[in-house]
Amino acid sequence: MVKKFLVRMYDKIVGSNAVVWHFYTMYKMRHTKLHRYCRPLSWAYLCGLLLKYAVFGVEAKLKYPESSVQVYPDREKLIGSLAGAEVLSFDVFGTLLLCRFEHPEDLYDIVGYELGLSDYREMRIGAERAARRRKGERADLREICALLEERHAVDADRAYALETDAVRKFYCANPYFTALLRDERLEGKKTIAVCDACFSADFLKSLLGEKGFSIEEIFVSNEYGRSKTEGGLWDAVREKYGRGLFHMGSIYAADVKNCCRHGLRACGIPDLNLACSLYREHGVHSLAQSLYSALVNGRLHAEGGLRDPYYEHGYVYGGIMVFGFCTWLERLARHEKYDCFLFLARDMEPVYNAYSKYFGKVPSVYLKISRFAAMKLALPEYFEIFFNTMFAEKARKRHKISAGKALEQAELSFLAAKLPQGGAEELNESLLPSLRRFLFAHMKEITQRYAADAEAFERYISPLTEGKKRICVVDLGWRGTIFSMLEAWFRERRPEVTLRSAMLGVRDHFMANHLTDCGKMDSYLFSHTKNTNYMIDETQIMLFETMFSSEAPTTVGYAVAEDGSGQPVAGQTEERRGVIFRQIRRGMADFCGEFKQAADLLPFRLRISGTEAYAPFADALADVRYNLSLFGKLKTSADPNSVPVSMRDLLEEIGYTSDKKFY
Repeated sequence: MVKKFLVRMYDKIVGSNAVVWHFYTMYKMRHTKLHRYCRPLSWAYLCGLLLKYAVFGVEAKLKYPESSVQVYPDREKLIGSLAGAEVLSFDVFGTLLLCRFEHPEDLYDIVGYELGLSDYREMRIGAERAARRRKGERADLREICALLEERHAVDADRAYALETDAVRKFYCANPYFTALLRDERLEGKKTIAVCDACFSADFLKSLLGEKGFSIEEIFVSNEYGRSKTEGGLWDAVREKYGRGLFHMGSIYAADVKNCCRHGLRACGIPDLNLACSLYREHGVHSLAQSLYSALVNGRLHAEGGLRDPYYEHGYVYGGIMVFGFCTWLERLARHEKYDCFLFLARDMEPVYNAYSKYFGKVPSVYLKISRFAAMKLALPEYFEIFFNTMFAEKARKRHKISAGKALEQAELSFLAAKLPQGGAEELNESLLPSLRRFLFAHMKEITQRYAADAEAFERYISPLTEGKKRICVVDLGWRGTIFSMLEAWFRERRPEVTLRSAMLGVRDHFMANHLTDCGKMDSYLFSHTKNTNYMIDETQIMLFETMFSSEAPTTVGYAVAEDGSGQPVAGQTEERRGVIFRQIRRGMADFCGEFKQAADLLPFRLRISGTEAYAPFADALADVRYNLSLFGKLKTSADPNSVPVSMRDLLEEIGYTSDKKFY
């Protein structure tokens, strides 16, 4: 009676706070002996957690890069502990085998889809409870499926076959234990498994063999009528193998506490998804999010070793956006009947690569262009955008330049001599009205200066889009500026073409809102019509663009090559440390390949909503310390043909680092 009361109180006090429960559970797994033999110290630690996180409400600070967090025991130390053991014992699910889903119960949804039952998960869980009430620990999958047939008219044989097939497909070998058991220091030791499960020992042995594990014997609860959870199964294990056994498992009470109580040695192996749960609290639960979380957890922690922080950034935060965007583009193309995608350089390079490799039902082109290069094609129609971008925005920045320097960056140096003081006057807001009148008065000369670029662009893009009638311009965001200028060019030169746009995300801006409202532009992540809570602001755009950037120089215009074709003209290189961008893109590419491999096992096409794709990165954007440590020293050019400056300076200028505690 007292024990049940204490358990209820523990669940109410500790279990009600996710952070406290997480850290205390991890403490017990990592410090098994300390928790067992020095319980007052554990209670003191628990009280400290309750005071810090439950009473004072301190926010848990997570360590980055995430791969630096050691979830599993140090392999060398564990091998040292196993040296005196004659028999190595393992739990199966969650230890030797990892589910491709963060929540293994999601497998029931897949079985339910095959059976045509939307609420199969609830049926399956209820049937297992009922089977255990009837037959106790001896309840197996056959018994559970028979109850499903009895209660819900589900074909028992088909349900059994589908579930065992799903387990074979969606469980994979844990790389940590694959490497552990290959160590030559453990050769010659007998290996067994001890498992609470509804599957037969023969099935489990076959499953483990398929995944590369050679297990000599399996003790499974339904065949012995006793379990690890209630403790009786350990009697059977000890009776056969004695005290020379060392067990490893991920459930503290069953695999560690009860094992040790029966005179055997054990080591807690933290549940991977539990250990990483605080990193994946995105407020979304779906198959896509579950698949994503399990994939990231396994890559960062089960394989071992510290990952390159930029690779990790691309893998964890960029990959899901790239893959989700591609799936959305495929559906959009079917709905809008597009016959060509124009992926705009440089931001869309990882998306173009992923789409071409894993999707590609619509012909796609990687178009080298930039906002400045597009402006040369759309004057005088878009003079206001040209003036605001090349002059007005620079006049409002902290680091001032001269009017002549601004003209030079716009490739209009020949006009500087016509300005007072030869353009040496500082570009500021008081100068803008007169400079605007001056540029407008010389519009003919400006358009003539850019005419060669426009002619070369036509030679460049015409062969790429020949015969296409419904073209979709794919870009990162944010207002639809480049799309609007391309639309003006196509309207004049190729009026037979219908041009539309698909953005990763758009801002709440009058131009973007207009393009969205009239159906010319759609967005995946957020806009004024969807996911407005995720709407990005000026202080975050730069970090977003940095993740999708490239070491390749930006395109500043176009020229005619010797063979008569149009070729893009590259500006100056912004950042010499191109390895940063390569690592980010490699992380994105690896994620897309691995996620596609897992998603292809599903019996249906997986949809990834904008919320699911963006939630992880939204959390990362809020961590100022993390982003400054990652990108603060990176140098980039805020304007074409300008001198690169550090990201930290630019982020400070736009207010991202306004909270001085992060310095």
